[in-house]
Amino acid sequence: MTCRLFALLAIPLLLGATEHKQVSSPYPTTASGSDEQRASTRVRAKLNECEISESADGACLKWIMELAVQLTEFELDVAGEPVARRAVAVADSIRPVDANARIASREVLALSLGIQGRNAEAEPILREIIALIASSISEDKSELAQAYNQLAHNLSSQGRYREAESSLRRMLALHKAHSPPDDPLVAVANSNLGQNLDLQGRYAEAENFHITALAMREAATRPDLSAVAASYVNVGDNLLSQGRAKEAEVFFHRAIDLRTAIYGANSYIVATSIQLLGEALEAQGRVVEAEPHFRKALAIDRTTWPAWHLSVAGSALQLAKNLDAQNRHEEAKPLYDEGWAIYAAVTPENSPEMLSIYALLAINREGLGHELEAEAFYRRSVFASSSLSPTHPGRIYAAWSLANFLQSRGRAPAEVRSLLKSAQAGILGRLQSGVQFEAKSQTELRRYAPAFTDEVRVAWDLSRSTVN
Repeated sequence: MTCRLFALLAIPLLLGATEHKQVSSPYPTTASGSDEQRASTRVRAKLNECEISESADGACLKWIMELAVQLTEFELDVAGEPVARRAVAVADSIRPVDANARIASREVLALSLGIQGRNAEAEPILREIIALIASSISEDKSELAQAYNQLAHNLSSQGRYREAESSLRRMLALHKAHSPPDDPLVAVANSNLGQNLDLQGRYAEAENFHITALAMREAATRPDLSAVAASYVNVGDNLLSQGRAKEAEVFFHRAIDLRTAIYGANSYIVATSIQLLGEALEAQGRVVEAEPHFRKALAIDRTTWPAWHLSVAGSALQLAKNLDAQNRHEEAKPLYDEGWAIYAAVTPENSPEMLSIYALLAINREGLGHELEAEAFYRRSVFASSSLSPTHPGRIYAAWSLANFLQSRGRAPAEVRSLLKSAQAGILGRLQSGVQFEAKSQTELRRYAPAFTDEVRVAWDLSRSTVN
């Protein structure tokens, strides 16, 4: 395996095989499948009837909120936002003050802004919801826990994973304190916290939360099989991130079998698991064997989602990455460009997702012999990595990859050394964060060892240039 191929397979693809999570309406809805468009028409009719027959403040609030949800969630239309803002205004006008109406209307507005990608605007609304719930005298803390979960999702969407972690730990603490030990919500809280730690690159720590969630779900008196399958995916994805691809493969096979039985072979949820299985095979060097899995996942996503959907982009990028690993760079290029265009339209330049995409584009352009483009993408990857912790694998690989590119061409030895020093500091920080130098840490160090030997070589190059 060439050095460049190793780098390609080692890049942590931070966009991953994303599970598509639809935010559910907090209100009863009649929409499902092909009648979603007709559902909003029915809700409009109900709202019109209510406004004709009712005069009391807030009497029609239920239908205003339901219409906002229909427009936002199902039609993905910005038309939902003004309706949601109207719901907030109506809820605030009710006398005496109705705290539940204020909370519910703000949840709908936050949903509308979130689906539009306006997470910074949604954040203060979610914090207001938490304050409203916390000030109530209700002994049921599950609503407050869910509000912290929604805030964590919002912060994660902004790349603020450490802040999101704090909210998720509050969620878990509330469920542990106020729910039975075997409550499914405790498992959800463990799972969500594990996924957050994964995003921060704290994989060994995250593993414990994923294993706990899986054990709880499997041990339930009446197991929720869809939740069990989700835990199989989460555990497998975590192991894959730790370089334990053979162990991960087992969990992805379990997820595929279970999800196929639940949803059918052509479900987008099954496609996610198929794609992850392809990643596990690829990480073991079985790149040719992995290709059909990536093609099948992309085919399912193309028939499920609109052409601009992030799931289509993610699947296209994964297949392109696999083709690059087989030195089929020309075939990979249009798939890379497709995925890049979709993500770039809705994703900040300095986000972790763009870091991975730029790193992959750089390797593709390098394989095609487009040196200037390759260097530009490597540098954009380094820029995007600045939003991550110095110890995050994505930030380590970004610095290391640019250094390797420049060093292999005998260029900028001083910059190369600086980049390698940055990567090494992150590597050592990761190892020091462990309780002891256990087998996992030793395996990780072996993966990173070339970053240290590269620095020795560049030091030699610098010393020779000084002598000359």
